[in-house]
Amino acid sequence: MSSINIPPSSNLLQLGNNFSLPPSIDKKFTVYEFIKDLENNNRGFNNACKSKIRASVVPCLENFLLNNYFNDNNELELLNLYKTTTVFYKKNPNVIFTRADKGNVIMALCKYKYFKKMVQLLTDNNTYK
Repeated sequence: MSSINIPPSSNLLQLGNNFSLPPSIDKKFTVYEFIKDLENNNRGFNNACKSKIRASVVPCLENFLLNNYFNDNNELELLNLYKTTTVFYKKNPNVIFTRADKGNVIMALCKYKYFKKMVQLLTDNNTYK
């Protein structure tokens, strides 16, 4: 593993790949993805039906983008964890986060040691010819 000290305030990393943040974390991305999915699902409809659906959805999306509300304290806590984890990640460019080979675990590795080991493994002439 590694000698990297991850602060408890960055424990969002331990939640794994199937964890999803609330949409209020990155509203613009959420809206973009929603529109993309909506347009993809509307492909089979005629233009009049597509226009009607878009007209009913746009006010909801505008409301979502303009209002800064949270459903509960859990969302606020997740937002704080997200921010502190992002700050930690940006302040530590020498750290790589990756999935472990076994188990649903996120590993924090020293970038230099990781690349050194990868080069060592890939230059092994007995394995890769």
